[in-house]
Amino acid sequence: MRCSVCSATSSRALSDERINSLYVIDRGAYNSLLGSVELARPTGDIRAFVVGGNGCGVRFYRELQKRGIPFEAGILYKNDIDCAVASPLASELVSVDAFEPIPDSAVDCAKKLIDKVEIVIDCGCPIGEYNRANRELLDYAGGKVRYEV
Repeated sequence: MRCSVCSATSSRALSDERINSLYVIDRGAYNSLLGSVELARPTGDIRAFVVGGNGCGVRFYRELQKRGIPFEAGILYKNDIDCAVASPLASELVSVDAFEPIPDSAVDCAKKLIDKVEIVIDCGCPIGEYNRANRELLDYAGGKVRYEV
């Protein structure tokens, strides 16, 4: 389908970048997947690492942003709605290809991020065969783990 206004295909006409430009969204990012605007990521010292997935982290990412608390997130699959929301909000994001086991390099990266924060937030995402590395991260974080923002 072509857009009669700009002669672009509908997928290009409604791209995140085009909407951001059209509406001058410079303190946040439009997300075409969700049809929403995510506000600007918080700045400052990173205080939390959020272990999410399966949509369980969305409310935590938005609440941290609302409170102005910089955070990191992972390990998220690139096709997960959590990844779409965390991407513009998190200071650092550990993400991996969908439908693949989480590689050790991603786990190592996430552990290094956990070492630098005060708390780790467990969003309650179900742990299965492919995301069991997130259980490893929660165990690694030990006493830093919190369950609510």
